[in-house]
Amino acid sequence: PAHQGSQTELYGRRDAREAARIRKGDTRRKIVIGARMIELAANDPMVRNLLEREIAALTRDQDIKAFEGWTLP
Repeated sequence: PAHQGSQTELYGRRDAREAARIRKGDTRRKIVIGARMIELAANDPMVRNLLEREIAALTRDQDIKAFEGWTLP
């Protein structure tokens, strides 16, 4: 029946909004912790070394390109 389709559609939109909200939170946490790690790397050689190794270990082209020409502060 059409009513069931409407309910399914409503649940689908609600689930999509919830998934988007979760992804947005995950992205924000990654940005915040990444910024903090970069700050720490400026003063802590161990953190700097860790980040340099991790950047060097990137394999996806789009990830590698994000760091081309960039150096830690």
